[in-house]
Amino acid sequence: MPKPKHANTQPLAALPQTNTLPLATQLTMLLSSVDKMVLPIAKDETDTVLGQAYVWDFVQKYAKRKSDAFWKDIEDNNLIMDYKELAPGNQEIGESDNFIVHCKVSNPVNRFNADVLAERMAKSKYKVPSSFTLEAIDKAKVPSSSSRTLWIEERSQGEKSQDEA
Repeated sequence: MPKPKHANTQPLAALPQTNTLPLATQLTMLLSSVDKMVLPIAKDETDTVLGQAYVWDFVQKYAKRKSDAFWKDIEDNNLIMDYKELAPGNQEIGESDNFIVHCKVSNPVNRFNADVLAERMAKSKYKVPSSFTLEAIDKAKVPSSSSRTLWIEERSQGEKSQDEA
């Protein structure tokens, strides 16, 4: 198999260089040090908790970017088999001396298609006009809940909170 072309394939220097601990344990040890980071001076518990949430959100975004880059390299270098046409179920699609890549494929989901229903109603023994069916479907729609996204950002050094202004 070809070597990945990704620039950052060196061992993590911050991890203990030992084969006696599982990688997950080594990563937990490394990430537990994040909790000990020095945050900006907190005036109250809210500042502390928001700061910790900000740090972990940052770690998550950073990890996602790194992971996405490595998954792209894995696919570009054919280190795993093509998984786009696999049948539903759990399958192994790649391996190395220390790792196995699994792929869980779900059954396809049937989606509602208003045009297909309108066409079938028009061809049925009732001969319901497509325009009537589509209008009825549109009127039957009910509002759903809005999605919400939360995030935290760090204030600039000179920026004051609304309470201080």
